[in-house]
Amino acid sequence: MLADRLARAGVTVTGDVRVDSQSDLPGDDAVLVAETQTPIAHAIWRADKHSLNLAAECLLLRSGDGTWPGSTATMTETLVDSFGVDADDVKLLDGSGLSAGNLVTPNVMTSVLAAAVKGDGGEILLNSLPLAGVDERIADRLSEPAYRGRVLAKTGYIAGAQCLSGFVLDADGQPVLTYSILVNRVPGGGGAAAHDLHDDICRALVDALDAAEPD
Repeated sequence: MLADRLARAGVTVTGDVRVDSQSDLPGDDAVLVAETQTPIAHAIWRADKHSLNLAAECLLLRSGDGTWPGSTATMTETLVDSFGVDADDVKLLDGSGLSAGNLVTPNVMTSVLAAAVKGDGGEILLNSLPLAGVDERIADRLSEPAYRGRVLAKTGYIAGAQCLSGFVLDADGQPVLTYSILVNRVPGGGGAAAHDLHDDICRALVDALDAAEPD
């Protein structure tokens, strides 16, 4: 990645990449050239808003022991201890959700999202999610005036599965409803039908919320 960035900047790079441990560096002669730190809030924003799977994996590994088995075990323990999740309702193998071996129930998704938005990082979570009809991968979904800007949603899909989870906002832009629509056994070419189902459910939730609110 460093070589790629240098090349883009017009710096010619030759030779191979050499990986050294910090202990192998000459202590007196080593000079720190640059140090980069990415705030967790920005990593979450990139993972959610731009569906950057690498950022999601890094968040998982950074929060654990740096390995997938150890970090997913830590994440599962956190879900059980801090969010009251039943361990039998979740199975985690990675941080991005790309593994077909990941298993989770809609109840787990909605309960964790509802609890997370009320926590200290609630605003970070809300600001990281794409807004239907407005930006990113769901800019062209739920774009009708009655629904545009009313649904925060994170997409998720692999072969055979199409998912949408997030929050329905009231007229003032505050999250009121939490939802998770996980569609399995989607046949090849059936993604559009699954998206239509997602959107129809979200429309129904917006309509129900507006009908329940006093004039």
